[in-house]
Amino acid sequence: MIYTTIITGCLICSLVLVKTEEQVRVVDVIDGNTVEVKDAGGEQYTVMLNGVDAPEIGQDFGEEARKYLEKKVKGKKVRMEQRGKDRKGRWMVDIYMANDRSLNTMMVEEGMAWVGKGVDEGMELMEKAREERKGLWALENPEPPWIYRRKVVMKEPKSR
Repeated sequence: MIYTTIITGCLICSLVLVKTEEQVRVVDVIDGNTVEVKDAGGEQYTVMLNGVDAPEIGQDFGEEARKYLEKKVKGKKVRMEQRGKDRKGRWMVDIYMANDRSLNTMMVEEGMAWVGKGVDEGMELMEKAREERKGLWALENPEPPWIYRRKVVMKEPKSR
């Protein structure tokens, strides 16, 4: 009995680990770093681009970042690698286009997103986009989305 439990547990663990890379279709774009995907089994879920933080909808350049992402991937099959979950339980992913180009990197290179807070990888690309005044860097003083989100939360009435 104990061996059956151990074997079953190992099988379940290996199934979870196997699902770290898969082909998915992007069915919707929520904002500049959040998309809805559908896997081969027909399951649909929301994922966030790992290591990037795009302007929020309602924030300067938020709609432009969403439209850029939509143009690149909506309706297309992409390769997705899961990197972990955020504090809200959403998968943080790297998405690769058909040519194996990283969508996450493209968002930073084109000035559509900041490199995520606490992430070192991609800082040089972001600095280059800033120097070239690409995308959101064409704005006089773009506000980072984490500052914008904090301001929005502070404006909300507190519940008792």
